[in-house]
Amino acid sequence: MRSKPDASLTALVVGGGVGGLTAALALARKGLSVTVVEQAPALGEVGAGLQVSPNATRVLFSLGLEAELSALAFRPEAVEARGWRRGQEISRAPLGETARRRYGFPYFHMHRADLVSVLGQACRAEPQITLRLGETVAACPGDGTPSLVLASGERL
Repeated sequence: MRSKPDASLTALVVGGGVGGLTAALALARKGLSVTVVEQAPALGEVGAGLQVSPNATRVLFSLGLEAELSALAFRPEAVEARGWRRGQEISRAPLGETARRRYGFPYFHMHRADLVSVLGQACRAEPQITLRLGETVAACPGDGTPSLVLASGERL
């Protein structure tokens, strides 16, 4: 899925969370040179669990992350809604193997920090990606040239 690098195409991504790291990896795999600017001094994530639908696992697997994510994820068998008073089942949506057969990719539950860790490792291993941690974006000038100004005054 990698494209030939084109030195004239570059991208700036603000934020090193799930979305920013996934975007950076996808852009790099298409041949762009990518700089990710993240204000935190290290990649990490607060929060708890994520539900990763088959649409999302399709994208993540296409980026080469299937083995790493499969090792960390829990595969729920179903989602159930139950009445609060007696606990009776109101509805049930099968997942597990049913979702994989129907959509071609699994439905995962996983910790957000685990997903960020896998994405971060993949970005660090990608020569087209530069991670700028501990950097704050001060401005995004509207002068017609796509750029960012960091708190240090450096313009990317």
